[in-house]
Amino acid sequence: MVVTRDLKIGQEKIVVPIDAGFEHLADWLLGVFLKMHQAGSLMADGKRVQLGWSTLVLRRQQDMTLLVYEPNFMNDPLTEELPGATYTLKVQSAQVEFADRAKVTPLVTAFQEKIVIERGCLSSNKIYMSRVTPSRENNDSGWFIGAQKCVGIASDSEADVELDAIYAFELLRARPALLPTLILPSEFMVMVEGDGI
Repeated sequence: MVVTRDLKIGQEKIVVPIDAGFEHLADWLLGVFLKMHQAGSLMADGKRVQLGWSTLVLRRQQDMTLLVYEPNFMNDPLTEELPGATYTLKVQSAQVEFADRAKVTPLVTAFQEKIVIERGCLSSNKIYMSRVTPSRENNDSGWFIGAQKCVGIASDSEADVELDAIYAFELLRARPALLPTLILPSEFMVMVEGDGI
């Protein structure tokens, strides 16, 4: 069930649709908008706000409120948006918590950035993730995901491994437990078994 939270900021009433149970995240987001307003940022129709891995946009409604929209992560987030901020805020919250636990300075991976993967690895129980310095101008997150190979068992050479590139948002459907780790900075490696990091 979707509920809404709202706040009057300046002359605008901003409304955040959110899944029930996550109202605290919507309240946090409204606090972010309030701080932006207090710092001189205008809350207006079409305003885009980069929030961690996602971009939110404010859209004027018939009742003159500004409704928060996020990319349509379950369909085509590159070209479609939906009212709400549930996926954006859930992932943002999980990534902040993960970075705090790991005691690292976060390095955001945007939803539209690419991740290089070993073909078929996302269905493997044991995988690893490693990150090099991102190449933002090439939309490259710097992340690689591959299947963990058993020590002592002959495997294909690195040159024979088939690679694919996926968008970071595709992990939301394929392997959502990996999303929090995408906040780690360069030179990190993550070992994954099932959904355990």
